[in-house]
Amino acid sequence: MSLQLSLPPTGAGKVRPFDLAPEAIPAWLARLPDDDAPAAGRALLEELERLNGTRMRAATRQDAAELFLARANRILPALDGRLARATLPLSTDSRSAAAIAEELLVQLAYSYKLLLVEQGRRLFGFASSGRALVPVVRAMQLLARRLQVGYRMYASNPKGVWSELHELYHFASRRGLAGKALPGETDTPASIYRNALLVAFSDPLKMMQGDLDRLNAYLERFGDLASLSPAGQQRPGQGLFLIKPQRDLPGYALAKRHHPMPQGHDLILNTLPLAERLLDQLAKLAAGERAPTMGLPEDGDEPAFRDLMGRLVKHWGAVPNRRFTRLRTHARVEISVGLRGIWEFLERQGKPAPDGGEWLVTNESPRGFALLHLSGPIEPIRVGEVVGIRTRDSRTCHVCVVRWVLADKPDHLELGLEEIAPTARPVSIRKARDAESEPAEPVLLLPEVPSLNQAPALLAPLVPLDSTCELNLGELQSKLRVRATRLLERTVSVQVVQFSAVT
Repeated sequence: MSLQLSLPPTGAGKVRPFDLAPEAIPAWLARLPDDDAPAAGRALLEELERLNGTRMRAATRQDAAELFLARANRILPALDGRLARATLPLSTDSRSAAAIAEELLVQLAYSYKLLLVEQGRRLFGFASSGRALVPVVRAMQLLARRLQVGYRMYASNPKGVWSELHELYHFASRRGLAGKALPGETDTPASIYRNALLVAFSDPLKMMQGDLDRLNAYLERFGDLASLSPAGQQRPGQGLFLIKPQRDLPGYALAKRHHPMPQGHDLILNTLPLAERLLDQLAKLAAGERAPTMGLPEDGDEPAFRDLMGRLVKHWGAVPNRRFTRLRTHARVEISVGLRGIWEFLERQGKPAPDGGEWLVTNESPRGFALLHLSGPIEPIRVGEVVGIRTRDSRTCHVCVVRWVLADKPDHLELGLEEIAPTARPVSIRKARDAESEPAEPVLLLPEVPSLNQAPALLAPLVPLDSTCELNLGELQSKLRVRATRLLERTVSVQVVQFSAVT
């Protein structure tokens, strides 16, 4: 059965033929600017389009594609870095970098898919001879990288990418290539496919800044603990994900759906051993063992890495079902972004800031909200940021954390918010010994919620809160010496802590 892969559009006059002699390619690539990734990327794109629009010997195409890929691997990290540091909505420069990176990956993948299709037609026994390994591995690597560009932009998966990843993996499996790597490399069709699935099942639209890089570093070391196998009549269970290769989707957790039942051509990804390893590593880190001794990346000792590991346990182990039914609503609201933004709104006793943007509440549940931006300015925002949501005439606001973002287009932004408190009180805190020299830090006092067995807590910046901290309760002109007793939540910019008075 022939492969059904997307290929570059055909037609005379679209691009001029590729006219670089193979021996001239290295010198041409060396002239591309090292200090201007967008310019180098655009120049490389022009030649890739010519390469993909020209008929040539398979060996010549492969040699040229490998040289172009090596140069692209120096350009793409610089473009990727712009996205990794960006906030939403993306700036024009960030979107331009993303567009160049996406098109580079598309054109490079075309080169290798053309190799598969063209050689498969011309050579009897091509696939079983092993000549298919280079184009299969490279095409799958490039498709997986396209997914990662989308994750950094908090965008939906590009159309057709999952269909092609499924098809290429099954192609490699049928021909005994799934477990083979290229000389000097470690990626195999099976490992590329498995890791792409693991990233998809870790809910990348909910990741905070830096988490995607941390996840990739972790999977390089421990991704092989997850296993792929034929589905058969697999019963639902924790840590099991069903992959249906005829669909342009990664799959879904079996524990969350019971129908339709898996079919013989479907696959099961078992992530439970990986989740169990994560739990073991977290316990050892909590006991004081250093990350490198367990084979973890160097930054595995950092709080952000541990927080990510804890979330991955939930995604790959006991995948939770939704606890509440979503309700449809169409309320129009405004938001304050960041701890200081919420604090200032509450300190103004509910007077809205001028020129605030307008958002539509598209979904509401007892645990949070989904918002769609309608009009007006948008403050820079990211997953893990704290926001306050209120109606225009409200003097208070719901305090929430951004759990996911969807930004498919420059003028389209959706937020998923989890509520951490129905209201808050603006107070301030500082070290007692610094009372004369340092300004007080704005913090929010979150109320007790008896129905949820939730004690009062502080929403504060990421600073240590020890027994020298003095809480200023505002209009009461009273001060209270406090210390943190339990960390409830930590994000990219704030922490939520329970506290007690120090006598």
